[in-house]
Amino acid sequence: MRIASNCGNAYARVGDKARRLFNTAVFSRLAVRDGKIVEYDLRPPFDILFGMPRFEYGSLVELRGIEPLTSSMRPRRSTN
Repeated sequence: MRIASNCGNAYARVGDKARRLFNTAVFSRLAVRDGKIVEYDLRPPFDILFGMPRFEYGSLVELRGIEPLTSSMRPRRSTN
């Protein structure tokens, strides 16, 4: 994590061969136009560390929450 949090500085200090190795390890696809990265796909686990989540927030936890269901909880019924 220490290296990952400061990888930009490490990348700037190394030579071309090490940069190529870094790019191959981190990216599965990298598109460069006019010297700028325009598109990329990250390899695992860098997709999790550096990328945006590829899921929707609502798909993580069901509406009931993260607590497990228990049989000891009695259902509440209306008295009417």
